[in-house]
Amino acid sequence: MSAWKVADETIKSIVTTLARSIFREEYRYFLKRWEIEEDKDFDILAKIFMKLNDLSLLERYGDKMPELPDTRFWSSEGEILDNYQMLKSLHCLSYQSCEGWAEQTRWYKFLDELIGKWADYIATKTKQYDEARWR
Repeated sequence: MSAWKVADETIKSIVTTLARSIFREEYRYFLKRWEIEEDKDFDILAKIFMKLNDLSLLERYGDKMPELPDTRFWSSEGEILDNYQMLKSLHCLSYQSCEGWAEQTRWYKFLDELIGKWADYIATKTKQYDEARWR
């Protein structure tokens, strides 16, 4: 498997979407359990996702790792993604951040759980779900 650096813009959009969407209201308990409650916590989360991806690259490439800037860029506003792009971007970040022991970190586990919650959120908001029988 190869790994690559997830674009800062992708991470910024993931975190902005999480912070600004209705999803945040519906899953406040989930976020609170992970100690993400205030705007500053989302800034920290973006930096954590960037470092998680960097750690995975280091695990994958070691001394041959592509050069990364000392500080990856972060600002608090990114594009708000639609639900399907958000899920795809979360899968991208997860796949590119699972090398070595990066996958064992607390924040990779958060990312994995977030993907499941987001997918469930999407599935239960569809017309097909609404029209399905309860049996």
